[in-house]
Amino acid sequence: MSLTAKLFLIAAQDTPQALAAAAFVRMLRQESNSRLPAFAGRRVRSASLLFELADRTLLRAVHRNFSILDIRADGRLDVARWNAQQFARMPPLDTRVTYFGNKIAASMSQPWDLSRADRFE
Repeated sequence: MSLTAKLFLIAAQDTPQALAAAAFVRMLRQESNSRLPAFAGRRVRSASLLFELADRTLLRAVHRNFSILDIRADGRLDVARWNAQQFARMPPLDTRVTYFGNKIAASMSQPWDLSRADRFE
């Protein structure tokens, strides 16, 4: 089994349009070739999906994340607004998050016993 990640922009007619991960990274970096003229001056829905595959056959979507992207009049992503939205979605930092981060870092040097893994609900 394997995983594959896909990013889609959802057009006004609810039609998904694939967006390459490299293109989205260029949009975040505000590179000159990262414009979306078809979506200029609009708010666009995006879907980031993680799929599980077996022998290149889609089994299921294992993770879904939806966002609203603000595309400026020049066709570029409003990165400041996107960043603000991402931080607003984060849970408040507390000791559980710090502990979890430390546990991940520790797991890189030794096997992690998943039967005792902490679960956040």
